[in-house]
Amino acid sequence: MERKTIRIGVAGVGFGAAVHIPAFQSEGLEVVAICSRRRERADEAAKTFAIPNAFTDYEEMLALPGLDAVSIVTPVTLHHPMTLAALKAGKHVICEKPFTTDEKKGRELWHAAEESGLTAVVAHEFRFSSGRMRAKELIDEGYVGKPRLVLMRLMMGFGRPGAAPRSAQDVPAFNPERDLIEMGAGFLWGLGSHYIDCLRHWLGEVENVSGDLQNFSPDRMKDGEIVKADADDTFAFTLRFRSGAIAEMVASRPAFSAPAWPSRSTAAKGRSSPRSAV
Repeated sequence: MERKTIRIGVAGVGFGAAVHIPAFQSEGLEVVAICSRRRERADEAAKTFAIPNAFTDYEEMLALPGLDAVSIVTPVTLHHPMTLAALKAGKHVICEKPFTTDEKKGRELWHAAEESGLTAVVAHEFRFSSGRMRAKELIDEGYVGKPRLVLMRLMMGFGRPGAAPRSAQDVPAFNPERDLIEMGAGFLWGLGSHYIDCLRHWLGEVENVSGDLQNFSPDRMKDGEIVKADADDTFAFTLRFRSGAIAEMVASRPAFSAPAWPSRSTAAKGRSSPRSAV
């Protein structure tokens, strides 16, 4: 039997155009629609990736005949309503993390996905990286014995490595989607979630958790003035698993002696990347 090609639509042209669309096309999926609030950005992405349909209305994209699935790569505040709408329309969903920042809404999405019988996943794509998958294989094979303790450290820096923290030129520009809790920002949600997913993949389900969130470098530059971010830039947590294993992690983004956080453009050119130890 000939395998059906999955026809997918992508909502969001930032990370969606940089990562999701190229990934889907490289794996043989047919990206048939793109949606952005701004018409010019939707049209530009459609032209760049030879996508036949461009929308500014998400509901209109969901109504496209023959659409099987959607990828949601929009601001966090839109993840919940868009995922519910997609499931209601009978579409499979892959949604960027955090898929919601509210427990009640999270459970609502979980139940809606279960009841729909559709595939609905969070985009924790690092689970499928070769290193992490090989580590999982070694754990399952018993090569490293029964895991008892995992320690993780992640140190990253704003601005130039070694720059003085109070140097005006190293104050990051204000970005609500990165800097405000109400917008779903935070280092734990943004990057720590990938490590938590990694630990759950390796060690199983979590029994209890404790942790702390801090913002050690809240200054941001907006219109020539300093404003304050309220989202965490540093976190620490301890996870205890049903298996008896313990995992601890400490991570900080404003570690000025660490490599600078790469922009998407510099990361694509293979320049400095996060330094982590697992």
